[in-house]
Amino acid sequence: LTAPEVLEEALSQVWLDQALEQLPEREGQIVRLTLEGYTQSDIAEKLCLSRSNVCKLKEKAFAFLREEYTG
Repeated sequence: LTAPEVLEEALSQVWLDQALEQLPEREGQIVRLTLEGYTQSDIAEKLCLSRSNVCKLKEKAFAFLREEYTG
C-alpha cells in the first residue's frame, strides 16, 4: 500500500469506530460481527437472538451508518 492508501484506510477505520460508538450496543455488536464475516445465523446464535431480529437490527444499523457517511 502507498502512504496515501494507508492514511485513507486508517481514517476510514477511525470513522467507522466513531460511528459504531454511536449505535446501541446490540447493533454495534451485529455490525462488528458482520464485518468479521459471521452470517446472520451465526450472529443470532452467538447473541441469543432470532435471525429476523438480527436482520432488522442489522438493517437499522447499516441505514444509520449510510446516513452518517453520506451526510
